[in-house]
Amino acid sequence: MPEQSLPDRQRVAAVDGLTRTAKSAFEGWNPAITGRIIPTPVFRYLIPTKLLSAVPNPNSVGISVIKNDGTDTRFLVLEHNDSAITNIESLSRFEGEMSAYHRARHAGNQPTPLSFPRDVDPPHLEYTDELKGGFLTLNDRFLLEAYFSGLSSDHMHVTSYGDRANLHGRGIAVEFFDRFFDLARKLQYKYITSENFDFNIDFFTDKLGFSRLTTIPQTTQHVLRKNLRGEPIEDFDNITVAQL
Repeated sequence: MPEQSLPDRQRVAAVDGLTRTAKSAFEGWNPAITGRIIPTPVFRYLIPTKLLSAVPNPNSVGISVIKNDGTDTRFLVLEHNDSAITNIESLSRFEGEMSAYHRARHAGNQPTPLSFPRDVDPPHLEYTDELKGGFLTLNDRFLLEAYFSGLSSDHMHVTSYGDRANLHGRGIAVEFFDRFFDLARKLQYKYITSENFDFNIDFFTDKLGFSRLTTIPQTTQHVLRKNLRGEPIEDFDNITVAQL
């Protein structure tokens, strides 16, 4: 069953306590000692307060770190529940149905449209590798993912960022990137790049303070493009950059 909801006053107190603890960990962190490997308590600073306020019990929200080697960093923010929110048999069966569907399409046939099972939480289908790797369980509700990489001493690239669909429009991404910029500054990065798409590039430029790569000075643009050569960039016109 889902984590029991806290009364409003307790939920507000829990959010305040978690936020203060995370901020204290962040402010007390000295990268000169740890290097660019992020200590586990510091990850919690990247959990937006607005996200904690959006769940029934903020104490159920945690971090699952997938990569953290000083260059590549990837983590999930999860809401843990007392019992499974996905039926593993339904998930496995639907994976098989998807495989059969795509085989039929590849063979030129018109298979029957798929019906997504009601007892499967959609992110559990998207994150099957992470499920198999033990980075989340069937009891965990996906809330947010971030993946970023240091490409040079002063250039960090956001490979991916995403939050749960029903959290959109609550200012969570704006708050996340405000805190992410704090982290990047503390790690002494100067440039943050991100590959965007037609549907979200205006959000990055209008709400998050990024600029299109093509609009910044040519000298800086050349350096950043050179750093990005090893990344699977599909369209450099959709690269944005924040200068810290």
